[in-house]
Amino acid sequence: MRGFIYQLTGSRHATQLVVSLYSFRKKYPGENVQLLCGDDFSMMVAENIYKDERIRGSFRYKKFDAICGKRRNGGYVDKTSVHELTDYSDNVFLDADTLVVGELEEVFPFGKEIVLTQFAEWKSNGPRISGRVFKWSKFAPAEVARMLSKDWPAINTGVFGFKKDCPYMPAWKEMTNRNISFIADEIASQLIFPDFEHRILDHRFNASVVHTNHFDTRVWHGHGKKFLKKESGMRIWWPWFLEVWEKNIANVRSWSPASDLLLAEQMQKHGISPVQAS
Repeated sequence: MRGFIYQLTGSRHATQLVVSLYSFRKKYPGENVQLLCGDDFSMMVAENIYKDERIRGSFRYKKFDAICGKRRNGGYVDKTSVHELTDYSDNVFLDADTLVVGELEEVFPFGKEIVLTQFAEWKSNGPRISGRVFKWSKFAPAEVARMLSKDWPAINTGVFGFKKDCPYMPAWKEMTNRNISFIADEIASQLIFPDFEHRILDHRFNASVVHTNHFDTRVWHGHGKKFLKKESGMRIWWPWFLEVWEKNIANVRSWSPASDLLLAEQMQKHGISPVQAS
C-alpha cells in the first residue's frame, strides 16, 4: 500500500501543514495520507483534519516520541525515523511548508531505491553547500571528501520517496545522529546517497520560492519560512492561506496562528484577526 507522509511537532508549522494538505487534496482527493504527530498540539491539529471531510480523504495519524523540543535541532533527527513510523510500504514524504501544485507519481520509488530531490540547481561543491558539507569533516571525512571532489546535486529533504524497507533509511538516521546540528538530515543525506541505489529528481519536485522559477513546478517549498519572509513566497502561498482561512479548513480559525509569529505578523498587516470558530 502506498501513501503520503507529513510530520508535525509543535505549532509553528501547523497552519502551513493544513495549507499544504489542502493543496494536496486538490490533486489527490482520495490518496492515503498519514500525519506523524510529535506532541499534543499536533494531535489536536490531526483530529481537526480528520473531522473535516473536505480534506480528510483517506487520512490517519499517530503520535510518536519526538526528539524535537527535547534538544536543539532534534526535529532533523525525527524526520529520519519516518520509515519506522509509516504504515505504508511505498511512501512520499512532504515537509509541512510545501504546496502541491502538480503530479507526484515520479517521486514514488522502484525497488530499493531512494528518490531524492535537488535544491534549485545548487551543487555539493558550490559556494553555499560546500561550507555546510565541510563542517562534517570530523564526523564523516571520506564522505565529505567525496562530496567536495565534484559537483554532485545538492539535496533537499523537503520531498523524498522511499520504501519502508529501503536500506538507505537506517543509514541516513545513523549519519544524522553523528552530528545533530542545523539541517543535519540534509547534510547526512548529501553525504551518503551515492552509496545506495538512488534517483534524484530535479527541482520541479521541490521548488524553492526564492531560487527557482520553473515552468512545470510540482511542489513549491517555503524552506526557512520563505513563504512568509519573501515577496516571491507570499505571492505563491498567501492566496492558498486565504482560501483555507475563509473556508475554516480543519477548524483553523480556532487555533491559528498559534506560535507562528511571522504568520501572525502577516495576518495583522492584511487586517486578518484570529476568530474563534463557531
